[in-house]
Amino acid sequence: MCIFNKRAQSTLEYTILFSVIIAAAMGMQVYVKRGLGGGIKYGVDKMAKTTKQYEPYYLESSFNMNNNPGGTHDEETFTAGGAVDRTFGQRQTTRNGYQKSKGPSLAD
Repeated sequence: MCIFNKRAQSTLEYTILFSVIIAAAMGMQVYVKRGLGGGIKYGVDKMAKTTKQYEPYYLESSFNMNNNPGGTHDEETFTAGGAVDRTFGQRQTTRNGYQKSKGPSLAD
């Protein structure tokens, strides 16, 4: 007479079912990643047509920098209690030039 242990059979069925679900999820992982990546790319491409992204290699610039030391005398005095008073001479920097975009336009 053959007697089956119903508890062991039920545990085995649940284990097999769980492993099939895990295998299916692992197999679908590639397709889910591709779908999410495609959705993100579509959104970025759609936004790129309406806004212009900053690209440093599409800029042409030319600047002249002039430093006028003015008064480069720096002074440092010590007061009672260890405090230090520092006075720095004023320096003046002037910059003139231009910066313009030379890359692709919004119509591209």
